[in-house]
Amino acid sequence: MAFLADTRRTAGDSITLTVNGRPVTVRIAGEVFVPSPAPAVWVSRQTVGRPAAGLAIHQYDTDLTPGTSIQGYTNALQRALRRALGPAIVVGTEGAASIAGFLDTSLFAWLTALVGVLAGLGVLNAALMATRERVHDLGVFKAVGMTPGQTITMVICWVIGPALIAAAIALPAALTTQDHLIRQLTSGTALHGTALPGSFIHVLGATDPLLLALAGLAIAVAGALGPATWAARARTSAVLHTE
Repeated sequence: MAFLADTRRTAGDSITLTVNGRPVTVRIAGEVFVPSPAPAVWVSRQTVGRPAAGLAIHQYDTDLTPGTSIQGYTNALQRALRRALGPAIVVGTEGAASIAGFLDTSLFAWLTALVGVLAGLGVLNAALMATRERVHDLGVFKAVGMTPGQTITMVICWVIGPALIAAAIALPAALTTQDHLIRQLTSGTALHGTALPGSFIHVLGATDPLLLALAGLAIAVAGALGPATWAARARTSAVLHTE
C-alpha cells in the first residue's frame, strides 16, 4: 500500500517497472496491507516474464482451501522444508490478523463493557427519577386495577422512546468516531503513513447497526427494570400517601 500511496496509483492502473534493466509494463491487480516503511511491489515470475531471469524468488504464497487447518498446514510444511533445505526456511501466515500487533482489541472490549454498564446506570437513574415524579399517577392507576405486570410494562415504555431517539443519534456519531479513532490509532510509526484498507475500518455488516440499536434498547430496558419492579411492588396506599 505504501507503493500505491507514493505513486498515487490504484488497482487497475498500469505501471512500468524496470527489471534487470528492461522495462516491463504491468497492471495493478490489487493492494496488499503490509506495514512497512519501504514501498514494495509483489509480482510473480510469470507476470514479469523473461526479464526476471536470474532473479531469486523471495517467497511463495499459498492459498488454502476452506476448512484446512492453517496452523497444522504451516507446521507440517515448515518441518518438511527444513528437512530438505535447512533451518533457514521460515513458513508464516499473513492476513487480517496482522493488525493485532498494533491494535489492542482487549482494551476496546473492556471499554465497551464499561460504556454499557455506565449507560445502564444512567437509564436506571433517569427511570427512577421519572417513577418518583409520577408516583401519584402510579397510585391512581394501581387503585383502579392496574396489575404489577402492567405497571412494569408502563415504566419500561417510558424509556423506549428516548432509547430509540438516542440510537438514531448515537449510531451515526459512533460510526464516524470509530472511523476517526482507528485512523488515529494506526497513524503512528507502526504504519509509516500507510493508509488503512477499508476492510479494517468498515467492519460492520448490513444488519450490525440494527443489532447495535437493539443492544441499546436492551440496555434501556435492563436499566428500567429496577424502578419498574419497585413501582409494581409498592402498595397503593403508601404510594398515594406520598403525594
